[in-house]
Amino acid sequence: MPTSHSTTPTPLTISQVPVTGVDVGLAAIYYDGVSVMVDSSAKIASLEDLEDTTVCTLADSQSAQELDAEMLWRDLGYDAVSFPTIAEMRAAFEDGRCVAQVLDRSLLEIIQQSSDNPGSSVVWPVPLTAQPIRPLLPYGDPQWKNIVDWTIWGLVEAEKLGITSQNIGQFMRRTNEADAAYGTRVGESVARLIDAQSGLGSSLGLTNGYMAQVIAEVGNYGEIYDRNLGPESALVIERGLNALWRDGGLMEASAWR
Repeated sequence: MPTSHSTTPTPLTISQVPVTGVDVGLAAIYYDGVSVMVDSSAKIASLEDLEDTTVCTLADSQSAQELDAEMLWRDLGYDAVSFPTIAEMRAAFEDGRCVAQVLDRSLLEIIQQSSDNPGSSVVWPVPLTAQPIRPLLPYGDPQWKNIVDWTIWGLVEAEKLGITSQNIGQFMRRTNEADAAYGTRVGESVARLIDAQSGLGSSLGLTNGYMAQVIAEVGNYGEIYDRNLGPESALVIERGLNALWRDGGLMEASAWR
């Protein structure tokens, strides 16, 4: 991929808006959020359970600020012990100096799974906040921004429609298959997404059916997630907020039409 068209995942904050030379995509590629890790033997499953306890936090971090705001809003008192590094915070938690540690859920999952005894701790599956991670893009290239956004949404749409890298062949138009017959066989939503004739890729300056090649090469959103973060990866992080909307998550594609 050309350097001028590279993308970097990033959360969107208001302080990023005036930054010269960068833009932020609209499509979220991942939802993270502040979560809590506790000892698996502790009966701590809610913020109310953290009242009057000691919690390890990372100094000057968004996660510490979010926890403080949530506890204040609920009028719950607690003692926060801040550490300058994640390593020091983790060591303090493992030494029993606090009953919980607070950080982004994905980081807590990594900490848990890299420990000598992963089963000794529990990461709350539902984070306290939902932070969409979006691609960071070069400013002033609306076509590239549209391509990135709609490709991400296309991957989510493919999962919703049941199109995978393994079965995409059965959704492709057959030789001499008429529009009506093809639309009836696979559905208009599928045709708009991947068909070389009915697809909408030309609206982005690409071939109509470009999403078929994308899906064939890297899979749909679910396949990509499973390969990098899910059961096929070393991390095995549950989908959670990154499940499809219909499955209780937040991933949903803008209408491909």
